[in-house]
Amino acid sequence: MPKNNLNGSVELLAEAMRDVFSEGVEQAVKPLNEKFESLRVEFGEIRTELGEMEDRLNKRIDTTNENMQVQFREQERKIEGLFKAKQT
Repeated sequence: MPKNNLNGSVELLAEAMRDVFSEGVEQAVKPLNEKFESLRVEFGEIRTELGEMEDRLNKRIDTTNENMQVQFREQERKIEGLFKAKQT
């Protein structure tokens, strides 16, 4: 009979230790999960900002390309005018 009581005590002790360990792990992991969630939100915001920055940059590139095309056409006209003037 004393052996049976001892086994019950060991089982209770083991169960209590498991509970303490489980709660400890949960408490240790909770701040990490919160931090990961915070980082996930921040990365989402960064991704959005980068997308907006890309859009602005593409618009500027398009504007620059349009301006360069206008300048090239003007230069072609000037060169053509100079060439015609030289031929006459």
